[in-house]
Amino acid sequence: MAEHITLSGTSIIGTQVKNKEGEPLGRIIDLMIDMQSSIVAYFVLAYKEQEDNQKLFAVPVEGITPDTANKQLIINISRNTLEENDGFDKDNWPLKSNSMFLTDMQSHYGSGKGLPSRPAHG
Repeated sequence: MAEHITLSGTSIIGTQVKNKEGEPLGRIIDLMIDMQSSIVAYFVLAYKEQEDNQKLFAVPVEGITPDTANKQLIINISRNTLEENDGFDKDNWPLKSNSMFLTDMQSHYGSGKGLPSRPAHG
């Protein structure tokens, strides 16, 4: 049985994210909470550290494994997959109400296949 881990939002924001190969992918810059269901809908991964060249990706909670010993988060996705996908615009974040986007996002991260090609908004 997996260890139950509870983390605060402030401890997650700013945390480095790596893939299973140990490559740094970026940092978590925010988390989105679905106020209707009272759960975290997704984490926002900022890929690339330079703000002018930053891509944002919605990562479902199920797609992240905490590595508390090294104070980082692990996702099952390649650097190339992030490079090849658009992510989403910093001024137009995906909404929880868009269930098609979230189902696609969860299935891609959960299966390790990659990212949805282009998140829908609204």
